[in-house]
Amino acid sequence: DRLDNINQCKSSKMRIFILGASLLILFSLGGHGQIQGWKIHPNIGYSSYGILLGATSAVHLGNWIWSLDYHFVEEARSCRFCYRGTINQIGMMINKFTESSWSRLSYGIGFSPVWGKKRESESDSGERGPYYTVGIPVKLGFELLPSRFAGFGVDLMANLNLVQPYIGMVLGLEFGNLRKRHE
Repeated sequence: DRLDNINQCKSSKMRIFILGASLLILFSLGGHGQIQGWKIHPNIGYSSYGILLGATSAVHLGNWIWSLDYHFVEEARSCRFCYRGTINQIGMMINKFTESSWSRLSYGIGFSPVWGKKRESESDSGERGPYYTVGIPVKLGFELLPSRFAGFGVDLMANLNLVQPYIGMVLGLEFGNLRKRHE
């Protein structure tokens, strides 16, 4: 029974990822205007529960960024008060941004499936049970864009959900067609 739950969770992850990627492609190709830029943003940071790893792909349409991201939180074994378990998130977000010639500030909100394994209690050292829920990711980001094709970003992010809400900060490099050419 437990193995069936895990297998269902794995197949649901793939379906959700395919749905999210399809929606991102549809939004970028649909009647929402011409794509002005795109980016790939691998990142690493720390959350209220432990190490936070992830990546974001996004397209820029007008003053909006449509993004699809994946983030993974692993428990921090060195923190005795920290959560014990894992968190996975696939976020589909819309972000509003303003930019100058060398920087960009953005804020956004979205929808995300969230899943992982959760210990029954903080002191429990045994098995972790799987969980699956829906969350609302929110993000505030700042990017330095020294070139049109590479940059550096820092994001404050949170996922509001009923099972394992978290807050974190990530740092990362950005690659792509990041900004307009300023004369």
